[in-house]
Amino acid sequence: MRRATGFLLLLIPALALAEGKPLFDGKTFDGWEGDTKKTFRIEDGAIAAGSLDENVPRNEFLCTTKAFENFELKVKFKLLGDPAKANAGIQFRTKRIPNHHEVSGYQADMGQGYWGALYDESRRNKVLAGPDKATIEKAVKRDDWNEYTIRAEGPRIRLWLNGVPTVDYTEADDKIERSGVIALQVHGGGKTKVLYKDVRIEELPAEKGAVAWKPLFDGKTMDNWKSSDFGKEGKVEVIDGAMVMQKGNRMTGITYTKGDFPKMDYEVSLEAKKIDGDDFFATTTFPVADSHCSLVVGGWGGMTVGLSSVNGVDASENETNTSMEFKKGQWYKFRIRVTAERIRAWIDDKSMVDLDTKGARISTRIECNPSKPFGVCTWNTVGAVRDVKVRALTAEEVAAAKKPEK
Repeated sequence: MRRATGFLLLLIPALALAEGKPLFDGKTFDGWEGDTKKTFRIEDGAIAAGSLDENVPRNEFLCTTKAFENFELKVKFKLLGDPAKANAGIQFRTKRIPNHHEVSGYQADMGQGYWGALYDESRRNKVLAGPDKATIEKAVKRDDWNEYTIRAEGPRIRLWLNGVPTVDYTEADDKIERSGVIALQVHGGGKTKVLYKDVRIEELPAEKGAVAWKPLFDGKTMDNWKSSDFGKEGKVEVIDGAMVMQKGNRMTGITYTKGDFPKMDYEVSLEAKKIDGDDFFATTTFPVADSHCSLVVGGWGGMTVGLSSVNGVDASENETNTSMEFKKGQWYKFRIRVTAERIRAWIDDKSMVDLDTKGARISTRIECNPSKPFGVCTWNTVGAVRDVKVRALTAEEVAAAKKPEK
C-alpha cells in the first residue's frame, strides 16, 4: 500500500443503516469464494485469515459470488500483529484479476498509516482519500473489534470507522466500474491475523437519472429458468451460485421463462466461464425488436466471437467476426446493448462488437431457437453462468448509440 499524501476532514454524520442483509452466516462460506483450504477459515462465528506465528506469504481475498453496485455495507473486524506491518482491507466494486491471486478495485484500508483510507487496489495503486492523524486517533481501536461503514452511491464513496467519518470521495473517472464483488483481504508480507464478522449490506436505489439493474438469477434456484429443449441436452443444475450446463449431445442451455425480457433499448450483463470442452460455452441469444440474435462466445473451435446471424451470415464469416482466447476455469463478464441503431457487446469491458443494424437482417441460427427469447447455451462444452441482470437504457445512452463507439 502507498501512504496518503493528503487528507479530508469530514463534518457529515454517519448515515443510519437498516438491519440490512447478512452476507456471512457465521458458520459456512455460502455465497463466498476463495482459498478456504489454507488461507480463510471460520473461528467462533468470524472469518479468520493469517497467522501471528508465520508471515503471510501473499495477499489473499475472499470474494462474494454476487456483485453489488449501490449499497451501504457494515463489517466488524479485528486486526492483529506487528503494528508496523499488519494490514488488511475490505474490497468493494471489485473484480478478480484473471489467473492471479490479486483483485482490482476500491478498498477500505486498515493498518498503520492506512486506517480509514480509501485505497485503489491493483488499479491506480494509491490512496485516493484518507483522514488526518487526529481523526484516526479518535476513531481506531487497536487490537480490538472495529467497524467499517462503506456507502457507495453512483460516483460518491463514503467511509466511516467506528462511526467517525474518514472519507468522502467522488470518482472523476467515468470508466471506473461502479459494480463488483465484496472481498475480505489479508495482506501478505508480515505476521498478521485478521477477523471479520457481522458482514451486512443494504442495497440502495440507483442514483438519480440512472436505471437500476434487474437481477434475473437468484444464485440459488432455477426459478424463472428452464433447461433449453435442444434434444439430448446435458443436465443443468445450480452449483456454487452459478447455473452449470453439463455436456450433452451437442447443445445444452438455459432459457429465461418469465416473459418480461425487453425487446429494445436495454443492456444485459452476465458472467460465464468454460469448465471443460473446446467450443462455445456461453453463446447468448437475445431479442432485437421482433427478431433475435446470438452473441457467439468461443465458437468454431473455441476462439470465435461475433453475432449470428447478420444478413443470413454466421459469426464466423460476417463483419462482426473476431477472436479471443478463453481459458478454462476463468470467469468472463459479458455485456450486450441493443438499440434500434446498433448492437454492441463487450467482454471484460473490451469492445468486441459494434454493429450498425440499419438495413441489416438480424436472425439466429435455427439451432439456437430453443434459447429464445433470452438464453445461454454451450456446444459439446461444460459452461457456467452467474450474475445475470438486465436494465433499460437511459435516453442519453439511446441517443449515443446512433454513433459508433470511439
